[in-house]
Amino acid sequence: MKCSPGDSNNKVTTPPKRKMIIHDLLTHRSGLTYDQYSRFANESENLSSDECIKILSDIPLMFSPGEHFNYSIFCILEYLLLLESSSRIY
Repeated sequence: MKCSPGDSNNKVTTPPKRKMIIHDLLTHRSGLTYDQYSRFANESENLSSDECIKILSDIPLMFSPGEHFNYSIFCILEYLLLLESSSRIY
């Protein structure tokens, strides 16, 4: 993942200061915001969980995980993907 501070259309990206953790997703501190949701929604219809995760990993974060609070529907989606992947039998 990369960060695109302040604007999801910003072409200048930087590596996040740390990796995103589950706590970031559940507390709306992941760096994913509503601005990015439309891009994800347009690309993710009828895709598998693994394909959705790939799309999510390509979306630049608005800030490094844990740095700021920004309410987003992504936390619910990512939590569901996490729950699904953790319940798989390998």
